Amino acid sequence: ALGGMNHPKVVPALVRALEDNRYSSYHGSRVDQEAKMALVRLRDPASIELVIPLLSHAQVDVASMAAEVLASIKSPRVAEVFAERLVASPHVELRKRLAGALAEYKDARSVDALIKALKDVDDGVCIAVTAELLEVGDKRSVAALLQESRNIKRKPAAAEVLVKALVQLKEVDGLIELLGDPRDNVCALAAAALGASLNAGKALPAIIREAKNQKRQQQASKSLVGALRHFKAVDALIELLGDPR
Repeated sequence: ALGGMNHPKVVPALVRALEDNRYSSYHGSRVDQEAKMALVRLRDPASIELVIPLLSHAQVDVASMAAEVLASIKSPRVAEVFAERLVASPHVELRKRLAGALAEYKDARSVDALIKALKDVDDGVCIAVTAELLEVGDKRSVAALLQESRNIKRKPAAAEVLVKALVQLKEVDGLIELLGDPRDNVCALAAAALGASLNAGKALPAIIREAKNQKRQQQASKSLVGALRHFKAVDALIELLGDPR
């Protein structure tokens, strides 16, 4: 009911309800959920400073609802706070949500915040940020994506997303560099992309070098040989016939 009223006391009351998730309404819905939806409908700039403190709430559901309310009110102040909480919030799911909200701004400050967040310790956040940077399409993100793709602490899922981002951006030189990555899954992805996907003939010497690397396991070796086949590198393939692997 309050969501449809234009009264100075309405927004503070809704913000208090947003923080209080102890009660349910007579509809069976939680009061905080109803308050969130009312604030989203209002999109009142007066709620910004009142809602911002809730981004730091100990309960992730409260912080997430606060983020949803603020995301509905686009403003430089909201973008500033989102950028801050993207790297400071202890809540993984909130950081993922903030990455998506920040990407909507597509301005230099938001892109800078997303680039910084690529280094997030959580692989899920890194994956979310990578997707948002690709969506924004700012060229400044390329170097950061390449740098993070070298991070050997990333688990396979995150490493794969990062390498595929470089493929989508057609970053041939970066992918050639990743052929020498000690992780076989990264080498395999780079080799497959440089062959069939990007047809990057300049990568052939590096592909031959890694195909001969005795430390490469089956996953990488298969992709490297596939790339050699794509480039019709007959001499290199003949030489590999004597490979003990």
